[in-house]
Amino acid sequence: MVLSFVFFAKPFSIMYVWGGLLVLVGIAVNIYSKNKSKVDELLSGVLKRIQESEPEKS
Repeated sequence: MVLSFVFFAKPFSIMYVWGGLLVLVGIAVNIYSKNKSKVDELLSGVLKRIQESEPEKS
């Protein structure tokens, strides 16, 4: 999509951003569906590290 702006002059629209985000979300969902167990393990590890690094409130 970026190459399209480089080679062909056109006005920029926020709809191009939304379209690009939609494509990226679709790719992410596809990768997640193919590697669900690995991604779940990775995310749970990241969440544990985040929770451990938060300072406790007194």
